[in-house]
Amino acid sequence: MHYSLIVPAYNEGKYIGRTIDSLLAVKEKLSARFNGEIIVVDNNSDDGTADLAESKGARVVFEKVNCIARARNSGAKAASGKYLFFVDADTTVTTELIEDALICLEEKHICGGGTRISFDRRIPFSGKILLWTWNTAVRFYPMAAGSFLFCRKDAWQETGGFDEKLYASEEITFSKELRKWGKRNGRKFIILKIPAITSGRKFEWHSINWIILNFAFFAIFPFGVRSKRLCHLWYKRKS
Repeated sequence: MHYSLIVPAYNEGKYIGRTIDSLLAVKEKLSARFNGEIIVVDNNSDDGTADLAESKGARVVFEKVNCIARARNSGAKAASGKYLFFVDADTTVTTELIEDALICLEEKHICGGGTRISFDRRIPFSGKILLWTWNTAVRFYPMAAGSFLFCRKDAWQETGGFDEKLYASEEITFSKELRKWGKRNGRKFIILKIPAITSGRKFEWHSINWIILNFAFFAIFPFGVRSKRLCHLWYKRKS
């Protein structure tokens, strides 16, 4: 099998249907050249996330410990694909984005990467500045946002996967390890140009000042991502 689309999901019943629909469309359009699978990792949800995913034809894997890094690793362990795509449950992707990544992995000595991020709704001006800062920074210091990350499965295996001691920013740490792996193996870590569209729901759930304060806190105290209690921005769900 060429690729596995892995969706970690904790209480994502409101959003995951849209995400799976976008992945099913990708899978269908690419079927003539690439074969793939969709794996949803139910990270101990209690809102019907797993049932909805199964009803749409996704393979569901259960991870009882509520930790994004563990959910990503559980999906990767279950995956049959040579290439792994981690797509958040509130994110949609296009066929062009997945195809571009697959061609890079197959033909261009790429070990993995991410892409630019865009939101599915209007966000505050300060949020736009945060988004612009991220999309600009990753051009010079490549890192994948958690909403969309791809890599070779052997790279995931040999780096040890996502650090399960982390409750947030596990994708940043993993991106660094992938770059190191790529350098040792003559492959690059890249950022694609076709954006992944992710939910701007956090800007509706929380004030922009509160969000900025959270990011500032973790920038000053990076060890804070080892505490789930401090990482409630990523784990607390609102209806």
